[in-house]
Amino acid sequence: MSTRLLCVSTPTSQIQVPPPPVPASGANFYASTKGDVLDVASDEASVDVQTLLSSGCFVILGQVGATAARPTYPRAGQQFIDVTVGTLLTYDGAAWRDVTGTSH
Repeated sequence: MSTRLLCVSTPTSQIQVPPPPVPASGANFYASTKGDVLDVASDEASVDVQTLLSSGCFVILGQVGATAARPTYPRAGQQFIDVTVGTLLTYDGAAWRDVTGTSH
């Protein structure tokens, strides 16, 4: 699963997310222009998404993934971009539904 972000303002330079202390790995760099859509992998999502959001250049479009990656315990109103069925779904408290109300 990943988090999909929309670039709403072109950053003046690449945005660097410092590497986590453990395990030691390199920093991630992101460069986008206004209108770009960026998917941040779930293993990077916590720090990377927060850093990108705090830059003021990105907004969250939603979580993205295959049907099997849908949240296990969704809350009513939660949205998920399901790439298996190819649509945005909203959880109504009992089922995942597309904009027409069809259950998926």
